[in-house]
Amino acid sequence: MKSLVAKLMVPASLLAAGLCMSCRAEDYVSKVVVPVPGLMEAYDNPVAEALHKANPDKKAGVAYLLDISGSMSDVIKDNKGEDVRKIDVLKKFPFPVGADVYVFSGCAGGKDGMFIEDVKADCGTPMLTSINYVMGKKPYEKVITLTDGANNEELVSTRTVLDYAKQNGVKLSFVPVGVSTSTQLDLERIAQSTGGEMIPVE
Repeated sequence: MKSLVAKLMVPASLLAAGLCMSCRAEDYVSKVVVPVPGLMEAYDNPVAEALHKANPDKKAGVAYLLDISGSMSDVIKDNKGEDVRKIDVLKKFPFPVGADVYVFSGCAGGKDGMFIEDVKADCGTPMLTSINYVMGKKPYEKVITLTDGANNEELVSTRTVLDYAKQNGVKLSFVPVGVSTSTQLDLERIAQSTGGEMIPVE
């Protein structure tokens, strides 16, 4: 078992929780470096405002998991009515000091230590696998996931994610950005089941 865990670079706790034995979850997720909040822009668009509401007190013990799949290059309107790419909103967001910030997509792995301003939007949306992986990195109280798409390229089931979160007391909250009705309902069920929140983009 030790050699298998080393080969996959997946925490043993996740393997025990039911993670696919042939997967490489680390190919989907990277922990990135974010600038000091004072050097970043304010909450000048609906997505940033919703992301702020997910952790308004800037509590420790919270991880941010950000979708950087291909559709995150699409544009939204900021509070002035001007176009801004969704991924650029994430690059300018003032994350709390000391926050652990992860990015995910079907090809986002292997970039630990990269500055967030250097990430690019590409590939699919393996959200459940990425949430499961981040939960195994540290004993987070809450994981806040921002996404604009439905799950795909998954290696784990919703049940696996729910079981692991409940067993370890992790609240799963979501900031959905223009997702479909079915995805919205799926995320609501996960959030409610784990004591997390749904923070709508208004």
